[in-house]
Amino acid sequence: MIERARLTWHCFNLVQEVLAEQPEQVRDQLVDVALTIKVEPDAQDFARGATEGMRGYFWGTQPSVDQGGDGSGVCCPEGDALPRQLGEEGPNEIVLFAGNIRPLTRENVAVVLMHEVGHLCGFDEFELEALGLCG
Repeated sequence: MIERARLTWHCFNLVQEVLAEQPEQVRDQLVDVALTIKVEPDAQDFARGATEGMRGYFWGTQPSVDQGGDGSGVCCPEGDALPRQLGEEGPNEIVLFAGNIRPLTRENVAVVLMHEVGHLCGFDEFELEALGLCG
């Protein structure tokens, strides 16, 4: 239990460092976004469509991507931007799984976090890969 808490705390500190390095425009995108750090996916994450080895995901509505007219914000079927079901409410959320970010370094946390911020901003997997935010 203590090791899990340390892992989560370490990831939290790395996220803080990464965010401090980002331009104000990036940080502004996260004002109303919940940022959750877990060691690994749990039942709620699996119900949302997360998979065992996933390093993180964006859950919510992407304002600039609306492929079906319902605001669900699915980027691409293989991506990690998981759509809300119609009628679901709550804040947009970025979830990071510290136990799946290996090694747990500032650089790797930055790639995963900025990948999910990219989904929040409407980028799909192909665009994120072109930006070097996959891996």
